[in-house]
Amino acid sequence: FLKHHLGASAPENPEIEALRLEVAEMKEKYEAVLEENKNLKTKV
Repeated sequence: FLKHHLGASAPENPEIEALRLEVAEMKEKYEAVLEENKNLKTKV
């Protein structure tokens, strides 16, 4: 369902591509924060 509506049949939408990149960046930042949090907890 999602693939069909998000461009499996249509050419890639630049807006969707931008959103995908944004989500990927947020995941990286989130993982970095988790890692930092873990490091801080080990120091306490």
